[in-house]
Amino acid sequence: MDEGFEALEDLFYKKWLHSGQKVVIEEKSEGQSVEATTVTIQGLTSAGYLLAIGEDSEPCELHPDGNSLI
Repeated sequence: MDEGFEALEDLFYKKWLHSGQKVVIEEKSEGQSVEATTVTIQGLTSAGYLLAIGEDSEPCELHPDGNSLI
């Protein structure tokens, strides 16, 4: 178990359901308006959060807020 997640990573991604899934994220700006952005799930970051790519090709790390992917 000294290898951490790397030892299970290939097996994990074989069973992974979310790669390629498009989701809409909502972010509040300083003026409190909500901005909706569509991103595509790519996998996990090294910290264990969802890694997504926006329509502008920028990576984005998604942190949980109590909601789930439906």
